[in-house]
Amino acid sequence: MGKAKFNNKDIIWTPIHQWKYRNNRTVHFNKTLTEGTNSELSSNEASNKSNLDKDTAQVKDLLKQAETTVTSAIQKLSSRAGTPEPTNSPLPKASLLLGKSKLSTTEVS
Repeated sequence: MGKAKFNNKDIIWTPIHQWKYRNNRTVHFNKTLTEGTNSELSSNEASNKSNLDKDTAQVKDLLKQAETTVTSAIQKLSSRAGTPEPTNSPLPKASLLLGKSKLSTTEVS
């Protein structure tokens, strides 16, 4: 079993894959801190927030780079000679094509 601290209390990792306090109560990580402990944010929590902010900034930067690369690739492909331009005309309906078949069919008896 693993041991750790949460909100300055000892917790353990159980064989049923849960964190529990020493009094065997389940640890609920997603609960908000009580008013008395709000001002006691640990340096670890502050560090985690800082890392999260850095990760968010990196993801935004990667998305911007990907958008720039894709836009550039589309522009290069569109500007190539002989590349057909997309049209806004709808495709013909299947019912119009049925009567215009050039294939001959013979009935088998």
